[in-house]
Amino acid sequence: MGLAITQKGLGALEDFVYSRHQMYRKVYAHKTALGFDWLLREAINEVLEDPESFDWVDTCLSNMKWFAELTDNFFWEAFRKVARREPRIYSFCIVNRVKLDHVDTRENLDKTEILNHSRWLASELGINPDNVVTCSMKARFSNIQDNFNGIKVLVQNPITRERSLRKITEVSAFFSKFGDGTITHFYRRPEVAEKAPSDLTE
Repeated sequence: MGLAITQKGLGALEDFVYSRHQMYRKVYAHKTALGFDWLLREAINEVLEDPESFDWVDTCLSNMKWFAELTDNFFWEAFRKVARREPRIYSFCIVNRVKLDHVDTRENLDKTEILNHSRWLASELGINPDNVVTCSMKARFSNIQDNFNGIKVLVQNPITRERSLRKITEVSAFFSKFGDGTITHFYRRPEVAEKAPSDLTE
């Protein structure tokens, strides 16, 4: 059993696959999406430093009876609590909708190249290298390729007009044009006040 398409439908299939691949790169790996994900994870880590919050999260994750109690509202209020008590940068940023300042984007850098580029950006910006944040995401075209290589295309012999099935890789070079890649965004840590605004202070 397998999937077969007509040769006429090959172009539509290629357009479909390419558009989904581009959506992954442009939406899920977008600089704003990855930057917010990084901030959110760091803010959650701040919340979990509080023993009471940690115990509650652990209880909810350990017992399905309480799992539904672990809501977005819990974390939102926890972020507010941390930001009021001590305006540490990440919870404060979530509460006040302060996003990471995007500086640059590069593709297919290894760990050493990412570190070197971070240091170069810090030098050019005149800031501490620790204030350059990186977020990476892999765009695995091979996952798509593996699923589509088994598709067969119904082709017609131009002389005999007979139809036969051929592997899609024998008919189209589309899937060989793309490969896996890693998208890395570079950000500058947001500058926030050392003290919380008066309306946030307990």
